[in-house]
Amino acid sequence: MEVVQDLRDRHKILFITAQPDATRAAMGLSREDEAGWFRSTLGIPPESDRLRTVSAADDELPEEVLEKGVIVGGSAHSVYEDAPWMKNLRRFLRRVHRDRIPLFGVCFGFQIIAETFGGKVEKGHKLEAGLVNISLTPEGQGDPLFHQVPPEFDIYAYHHDGVVEAPDFPGTAVLARSGVYPFQALAIGESTRAVQFHPEIGRERIEQALSQRRQSLIDGKKMTQREFQRLMEDLETKEFDEVRRQILRNFDRNFVLRFAEENV
Repeated sequence: MEVVQDLRDRHKILFITAQPDATRAAMGLSREDEAGWFRSTLGIPPESDRLRTVSAADDELPEEVLEKGVIVGGSAHSVYEDAPWMKNLRRFLRRVHRDRIPLFGVCFGFQIIAETFGGKVEKGHKLEAGLVNISLTPEGQGDPLFHQVPPEFDIYAYHHDGVVEAPDFPGTAVLARSGVYPFQALAIGESTRAVQFHPEIGRERIEQALSQRRQSLIDGKKMTQREFQRLMEDLETKEFDEVRRQILRNFDRNFVLRFAEENV
């Protein structure tokens, strides 16, 4: 156990937040709040320097990645807005993939990775919110990202944009689907993985976020009062913590640590 922990401490991860500081502040959150969700799920203590945070919108992305893995998080923005910082992020992602540094995208991170490598993202036909039932494809069931994850599981998602065409890029495979959106997880080559859902977010934050959005969701006719109530009831009755932690820790163990040790 001490040996494994020592490996983790030495093999650091770069977390790229895709949420501009002003957007996040309007939501009452800080960079450390967002990074903290990943820290907690990965089992990284708050005082550890193993996870370093950089903002794609407000900071300069590094020319050289010294960390052994990169995670790109979610955003309130859409990839088709094509803001200047998104163009810089795409160039950065291509470089990370080229250098075979393990890369993991979540929600917006999933969409911009898909688009960067030739996929297509559009505003979806339906808001997918709350606990979503995910089905692994045969490729997903054999992928190290989903090691010891059941073929079907529930996990939190919140998005209206969706990948409508998978990348036409060597080594691309669809790993997971849902009943609403056909692309829920992708593999691009050996080192890049991305998921539409949020393995980093636990029950307390989900309840907080959904409660804050309740009135706007109902007033905006994105869901009825009954649908919202059913969504909140799901949080009380369905277990999803073990699966979400397994997925994110699989990226750490089976990609970050494995690639770092193979390249020593």
